[in-house]
Amino acid sequence: MSVPLYSSDLALLDFISDKRALRLEDCGLAKVVRHKGHINRVVFYRRPDDPLPSTARDYQGSAYSFEQPLADGHHCWKLDRCKVGAPIRPLRHRKRVASS
Repeated sequence: MSVPLYSSDLALLDFISDKRALRLEDCGLAKVVRHKGHINRVVFYRRPDDPLPSTARDYQGSAYSFEQPLADGHHCWKLDRCKVGAPIRPLRHRKRVASS
């Protein structure tokens, strides 16, 4: 029976046999996930030379607004300054639908 093999960042790499999955576990290279006694999937352990997995923050960029603590203990949101020469995009507001 074939078992899915995943990288350390959970990307599907291949389908392998149960025998190969057990061999990877014995060598200490991967974690074998079992459900009800059967091998469900195999996930490689992260090695020191592997790159860090990408996060949603990598695609979003830096925050435009951030929380600023005030002297009286309250917090407010402060807008980050635009960089010189950076294009400014207008905000798009959704049109409100009038309820009848």
